[in-house]
Amino acid sequence: MADDHKAARLVALIASVFISLVAGTPYLYGVYSPQLVQKVGLLASDAATISVAVNIGSGTGGLPAGILIDRAGPQIAILVGSTCIFLGYFSLNYIYVHEIGSLLLICILMVFMGFGSVTSFFAGLKAAQANFPDNRGTAGALPIGAYGLSATVFSIVAARFFDGQSGKLLAFLAFFNGSVAFVGSFFVHVYPMSPLVTLTSALCLSEMNEDTPRSVKRKASLAGSFSFWGIGTRLREPSFVQLPSGDTSAEAARKPNSQGLSLYSSANDLKAIIDSEEESSASELTVADTSSRSLPIAPTPVMLPGPSDPKGTLEVIQDLLRDKTYMIHFCILSLSSGICQMYIYTVGFIVTAQFEHNHLQGSPATLQALQVSTISLASFGGRVTGGLFSDFLHKNLRAQRQWVVVGAITLTFLTQFLVMTSNTIHLVTLASLFTGGAYGLLYGCYPAIIADHCGTEYFTTAWGLGCCGPLLILFSLEKVFGSIYDSHSQNGVCAVGNKCYEGAFQVSSFLCVAAALVTGTMMYKKRSDSG
Repeated sequence: MADDHKAARLVALIASVFISLVAGTPYLYGVYSPQLVQKVGLLASDAATISVAVNIGSGTGGLPAGILIDRAGPQIAILVGSTCIFLGYFSLNYIYVHEIGSLLLICILMVFMGFGSVTSFFAGLKAAQANFPDNRGTAGALPIGAYGLSATVFSIVAARFFDGQSGKLLAFLAFFNGSVAFVGSFFVHVYPMSPLVTLTSALCLSEMNEDTPRSVKRKASLAGSFSFWGIGTRLREPSFVQLPSGDTSAEAARKPNSQGLSLYSSANDLKAIIDSEEESSASELTVADTSSRSLPIAPTPVMLPGPSDPKGTLEVIQDLLRDKTYMIHFCILSLSSGICQMYIYTVGFIVTAQFEHNHLQGSPATLQALQVSTISLASFGGRVTGGLFSDFLHKNLRAQRQWVVVGAITLTFLTQFLVMTSNTIHLVTLASLFTGGAYGLLYGCYPAIIADHCGTEYFTTAWGLGCCGPLLILFSLEKVFGSIYDSHSQNGVCAVGNKCYEGAFQVSSFLCVAAALVTGTMMYKKRSDSG
C-alpha cells in the first residue's frame, strides 16, 4: 500500500531524534549541581530539593504536556518546549553568574526546564508513533533511545569543553539545546495516511459492554485521525461504516455527518465503497488486487472524544481512569519504573557505602560517575532493543509486546538481589548495568503498548498520565531508603555495606514480584480472550 509523505515522515523522525537528544538534559543535573549550589551559597542538602524539582517538571509535567500536544499538535508543543528549555537554562546561568542564592527561584526554573524538556520529547515521540503505525516500536525507540543517551553525550561534552566551568556549560545548554529544539520543530509534523488506509479505518469499533447499543457517536470525519491504528483484541464480526441511502461514494464515507456514523456488520457496504474508489481513480487497487489481498480486521482501541468536544480533555482523562486495561498498564509501569528510578537516584549513596565498607583509596566520585555512565548507556541500549524486539514479537512471532516488560522486570529483580546480597563494588556496576537495561526496555516498549491500546490521537495524554505514576513509587521508596540509610550512619557516613540500604531493596523486591504477577495475569487473560 502506497504511503504518502514517506520522505517527510523520515525527516520528521530524524528531527525527533535530535529534539529528544537535547530534551534529555535534565538528567545532566548531577554534573553542574555541586558547583551551582556552592556558587550561590546554598547547603548541600538543598541539591536534593533541586533534583526533586527537576523530577516534578519532567514527571508531573507529562500530563499537561500530553494535553498540549494532543490539542495543539507536536510542532506548537516543541516550540513551547524549546522556549522553556532556553529560558530555564539561561536563567540558571544568570543566577550562577550573579550568585543569587534563592532556592525557591532555582526550583521554579528547574520545574520550568523539566516541563520544556518533557514537552519536546513527548511531541517528537507522538510524531514517531503516528507517522509509522506499522512499526511503532522501532520508530518510537529512536527518540526514546536518544533521550536516554542524552546524559552520556552531554556529560562527555561537559568534561571535554567545560570542565569546572558550570556557568559556561549552562549558557551552552541554553543556546544549543533551545536552538536545536526550535529549529527541529519546523520539521516535525503528523502526516495523514493514504485514502485507502483511511477507508480501512472504518472497521474500527470502540470497546463496548454487552449492553452498549451498536450505534455510537463518532467523529464526523475519519480523515487525518490516527486512533484506529491501535492493536487490540480482534472483533468476532467485522463492523463497517453505513453510508447514507443512495450515496455510495468514498467521499461520502469521509464527509461530515452531524448525526454521527452508524456502525453495523455488513461486508457488502465495504465492497460498495471499494468499488466506488476503483471507478473514481485508475490509480486505486483493482478488484483482483482487492480479492487477492485480505483486508485486515481492524483492532478495537479505546475510542476517545474528538478534539472538537469542548470537554474532550477531561473526558479523555476520565475515560482513561475508567479503563481497567489502561489502569493495569499504569500500575505495571509505575511499579517497574519507580523501582528502577529508586536505584538510579540512590546509586551514589550505594557506592559511598561500599567505598567506606571496603576501605577503598581515593574518592568515590569516580566510581559514582562510572555508575551514571553505565546506567545511561544501558538505558540507551535497552530503549532501542525494547522497541525493535517488541515489533519483532508483535509482527513476526504474533506474540505480545508485554514479553519485553517481563524481561525488564526480571532484570530489575536481579538488580535487587545483587544489591541486597553483595558487598563488592564490581557487582554494583553489574547492578547498574541491569537497572539501566531494564529501565530502557520498559520505556522502549511501553509507548507502543499504550498506543496499541489507546490509539495515537490521544497518545501523549495517555502516556503523560502514565508517567505520573512512577513519581509516587519513587518518592515512597526513597523515603524508605533514606530512613534506613540514616539509621546506620554516623556523621552522615554509612560504612556497613549493604546493611545501609538492604531493607529498602527488600521492599522493592516485593514490588517486583507484584509487578510480575500483574503482568503475567494480564498476558494470560489477553491470550485467553484472543483465543
